[in-house]
Amino acid sequence: MSVIGIDPGLKGAMVALDDNGALLWFCCADYDCGPFQRYAQGKRFAPSAVRDFLSHDRPDIVCIEQQSGRPAQGRGSLMSIAWQQGFFEGACMGLELPFVLARPQAWRKSVNAQSNGENPKDVSLRVAEQLYPDVNFVLPGRRKPHDGFVDALLIARHAWKENR
Repeated sequence: MSVIGIDPGLKGAMVALDDNGALLWFCCADYDCGPFQRYAQGKRFAPSAVRDFLSHDRPDIVCIEQQSGRPAQGRGSLMSIAWQQGFFEGACMGLELPFVLARPQAWRKSVNAQSNGENPKDVSLRVAEQLYPDVNFVLPGRRKPHDGFVDALLIARHAWKENR
């Protein structure tokens, strides 16, 4: 079962896994990756890049991280995360791809990346490195691992586990 996992945040990513759960490819909103290019300005995915990525292999399912607001977030931030999630849902519907929303708590539990007081991003990176030891999460020209890539990979892994 091929799956695509999506972290729709502003530093988000899309990740494709094959039927065996192996990484096929990825694309990050704030990083030009191969044929799937981002906007020249801003940090959102270009609609054409999303269309091309989602329709490339016709995945069996797309799993989108469900976004929610936090008490300290402003209205602009809430609008942005809501727009991103709706954008990906609409793209899936337009391409007639089945999709599910995954709450962060659900996908983290599924892949054993619960934080228990630790920084959730550190826990996710540690789990992703254990599951995919050959993948370099520090993209060329960067100094730190790309947390959107890490999260999208684990979201895809969650969907792969739940639907195989």
